[in-house]
Amino acid sequence: ASQLGYILFVAFLTAVYLASLLSGKAFYAAFQALPKSRALSDIGKACYGNCGETTVRFFQYLYMSLVLIILHLTCAISLGRIIPGLCVVIYSVIVAAAMIVMLQVRDMSEVGTLSLVGTATILIVVLIALIGLPIKDSGSGGGESLFPGQHSTVLLLGVAMVDVVFSFAGQIIYVELQSEMEEPRDFMKSMYTANTIMYVCYLLVGCVGYHFVGAGDLKGGDP
Repeated sequence: ASQLGYILFVAFLTAVYLASLLSGKAFYAAFQALPKSRALSDIGKACYGNCGETTVRFFQYLYMSLVLIILHLTCAISLGRIIPGLCVVIYSVIVAAAMIVMLQVRDMSEVGTLSLVGTATILIVVLIALIGLPIKDSGSGGGESLFPGQHSTVLLLGVAMVDVVFSFAGQIIYVELQSEMEEPRDFMKSMYTANTIMYVCYLLVGCVGYHFVGAGDLKGGDP
């Protein structure tokens, strides 16, 4: 929001949200057509043979590797804000140690349990932000605008839009999720619920944070 301005942020967030629902519906239809699929690569193989399977697997692992790097760096920087005084390398080692334990999960049912814990902690942080910011500061943080401000550049606008798209990522494991569900037909209800909750949270936190914190403090993009 600090880069896009209120109107462009809300419009683009809404567009990505609707696109995420359409993509979820497409993955649901693909799984219904091939209910024995265990992974997205199985869909690729059914459509384009071994070449399709290899290509899908390659991009899956490439995407997941890049996501892990991004999330690792974000967690390390955030940990540094909570416990200052150490270097980024030490923070990264602490995060890596915690991740090694959690990455021992081997099936989607266990991932679901971890997701519930993660979702609960995220919602708590969202509530703290939505309640704490208005109490702490009753006025605007300064620099807010309806459209991209003077500090915004083409690069920063592009990064902001990619951040919004990345926030709704997850389609890459939709087939795996459906294959582990007791009732795969309930996938659409789960997807609609999860994406709608994410949309509301992003909308509220983005707009409230932009108003009370201001564009100046948010332009760096740090977590």
